[in-house]
Amino acid sequence: MSDLSSDHRGLSLAAASRRPRLGRCHRAALAALLGLMPLAQCWAGAQTLSSTATDFGFESDSPYAPPQGFDVAGSVAVSASRARSGAQSVSFTRGASDVGVYLRKDFAASGSGRIKLSVYVPSAATANTYLSLFQDSYSADPDRVLELALQPDGQLRNRTPGGVAIAGAYALDAWNDVEILWDGIASDGRYTLLLNGKLVGRLPVAQSGKLPARFEVKYGANDLGGGTASIYVDNVAIRDAVGFDPVHWKITLPDGTERGTAWLADGNTNSAFYYKGDGSLVFRCPNIAGTTANSHYSRSELREMIGGADPDVQDRGFTANNWVLSTSSGSIKSLMGGIDGDLRATLKVDHVSTTGDAYKIGRLIIGQIHASENEPLRLYYRKLPGNGKGAIYFAHQIPGGSDTWYEMIGSRADNAGDPADGIALGEPFSYAVKARGRQLTVTVSRPGKPDVAKTITMDAGYNDDWMYFKAGVYNQNNSGSSSDYAQATFYSVTASHPEP
Repeated sequence: MSDLSSDHRGLSLAAASRRPRLGRCHRAALAALLGLMPLAQCWAGAQTLSSTATDFGFESDSPYAPPQGFDVAGSVAVSASRARSGAQSVSFTRGASDVGVYLRKDFAASGSGRIKLSVYVPSAATANTYLSLFQDSYSADPDRVLELALQPDGQLRNRTPGGVAIAGAYALDAWNDVEILWDGIASDGRYTLLLNGKLVGRLPVAQSGKLPARFEVKYGANDLGGGTASIYVDNVAIRDAVGFDPVHWKITLPDGTERGTAWLADGNTNSAFYYKGDGSLVFRCPNIAGTTANSHYSRSELREMIGGADPDVQDRGFTANNWVLSTSSGSIKSLMGGIDGDLRATLKVDHVSTTGDAYKIGRLIIGQIHASENEPLRLYYRKLPGNGKGAIYFAHQIPGGSDTWYEMIGSRADNAGDPADGIALGEPFSYAVKARGRQLTVTVSRPGKPDVAKTITMDAGYNDDWMYFKAGVYNQNNSGSSSDYAQATFYSVTASHPEP
C-alpha cells in the first residue's frame, strides 16, 4: 500500500511545454551544498537543463501578423480561428500561387534535445505538413537530419536513408501533440517520436552523423500545387523541452521528504530525480531508504497538483488540487480541480531490485490513482531475476479492505516464468489510465503490437472521495542489499481532466 499523505491535473501541451529554467553542471556545486545532489551526479546522461529552451504559445502576438521569434515565408500568421490552448495559434494557408509556406527557428546545435508542438490538420487539407530538423542549412541535401510528414490521409510518414516509410497515424480535424526526442542522434541515427503522449517508435533519421540546429514546419512542398485548407500549429517548445509540466506536480524523494512545484519548476534535481539530455525524467529509488507516513516502501514519485504552486490551495481534501469521479455528488464536484481523469506516460524501466525477500524482488509501481485513504489503482511492473522480460499488472483496492488483482501482461506470481510477450528492461512502452465515473480502463501500448487493455468497475466507495494521480518509481522492495535499487526513465507523463 502506498502512503496516505504523499501526493495535478495535466494540462494542455502549452503548459506542459514550459520547462524548468536553470543552468547545467555549474549549479551542481550549490545543489551539493544544499544536500540535494552530490557533485558526482553531474555526469553525461544525468543533467540539469540549460535555459536555452524557447517556448511559444502565441498569446501575446498580434493577430494576423507573422509569429514573433520565427522566420516565415508565405501565408503564415497568428490566428484566433482555433487554438490548442489559450486563444491563438499560427495558421498556415497555402493558396494556388503559394510556394514554400513555412515557419523556421534556429537553435544551438545539440546531440540531445526535444521539440514539442501541437498540430491541427483538417480533413479538407490536400498537402503534406512537414516537421523537419536540419544541421547547417535548410537544404535537404546535405543538411536534413529528419523529416516527419503528416499526410492529408491521416498517415505519419518518416523519411529514412533509403526513402520513406509509414510510421503510424494521427487524427484529422483534431489537435495532435507531437514530441520529437533525440539523444546521441549523430551516432545512433534514430529519434523517438511521441504522439499525444503515446510512443510511436524509435525511428531512423533521414541522414545520420548530423546534429540538429534548425527546426522547420512546412505546409506543402516547394511547388505550386493548388490551394488547400489551412493547418494550425500551437504550443511550440524548441530543444530543451522536458517530458512533463513541473508546475502541476510535486515529488516525494526516497528519504521520505517532499519537494514542491516551485522546486521542480526551478529545474532542481538530485540523485533520485534528474533529466536526460532529451528532457526525459529519470526516477531512481534504493530498496533501503526513508518512507512517508503510512508506507513501508521508498519512492521517487510525482504527485499531481492541479492547483499548481498556489500556496493557498491545500493538497489534501476537497480542494482544487484534487479530483473526483463524475458519479460523485454535485456539491462535492463543485469544489474540485477536476472531474474524472486521464494519466498517460511513456517510459522504460531501466533497473529492478534483484536482492531481498522473494515476494518483493523485481517489483515497482509506475503509476497510481490515490484516494483519501485508499488506492483505486496501483500499476505495477515486475521482472524476476531469472527472466528476460517483465510483467504488467494492477491492483484495485476496496476502500478499507483488500486488493483485487488484474494481470495484463505476464504473471505477478513470485515464481512466474519468463512472459512470452513481456516487456524487457530498457524497452520503451506507454500506458494510459482513463477514469470515467466508476469505469476504469488501463491500456498498455507498444509499437508494432496490439494494445493490451483492461476495464473494471471501481468500488462504489470511491464516489464522493477525492483523488490524485501519481507517477514515477515507487520501489516495492524494502529488503535486500543497501545498494540495490529500482530505476525508470519517463519520456513523458501527462495528466488531464475532462472537466471543469
